Amino acid sequence: QTVRNPANRARDSVDCFAIGSADLSGAIPVRAVSSSKGPSGWDGVSVNPNALAPGVSIRTSVPNGRFERVSGTSFSAPHVTGIVALLREKNPDASAQAIKRALLAGAEDIGELGPDNDNGWGLVNALGALEALSPSSSPKLRVWGLNPSAVDSAGDLASRVILINTGGALATNVRLRVLSVPSGVTLLSGDIDFGDIVPGDTL
Repeated sequence: QTVRNPANRARDSVDCFAIGSADLSGAIPVRAVSSSKGPSGWDGVSVNPNALAPGVSIRTSVPNGRFERVSGTSFSAPHVTGIVALLREKNPDASAQAIKRALLAGAEDIGELGPDNDNGWGLVNALGALEALSPSSSPKLRVWGLNPSAVDSAGDLASRVILINTGGALATNVRLRVLSVPSGVTLLSGDIDFGDIVPGDTL
């Protein structure tokens, strides 16, 4: 048992979420020798870390415009942060506990069968976590792009608006309204009707 406070305060699998460093240099991913192991110091039996993420020889930016390869859990955590961002995009309403459970459910089991104190629930997997997380039960509309074209010979400027429904329900009677424009621009049409947008659809 080498995992330290606060990561060792876990009382269950989604209480305090600890990420270990994985070494992917071999044929099979393993916990990096420098990465702490469990069990949790809270009760001496709960599994720690919760999961592993790549953390050995990670290429990263350093001062003066250079890149270096570094190791440690400080470079494992950003991998997990990126996956969490994807999960939040799929379901912005998901609780922190639901996000953590999806990370564990989607992890690739390595080492001993099932959760263990070397590898937790396994190596985090973005696709597995996304498949494990339920979508939002409500529509979520986002303006994905607002791309103005060049001014034509008549002095007209057209813009392309892209909407995406990232939620889990149908968005009905969608209308976009332009409320303001830059000085010197005359707005000819400020309302755009998109109708209904099904989950995952882009218009």
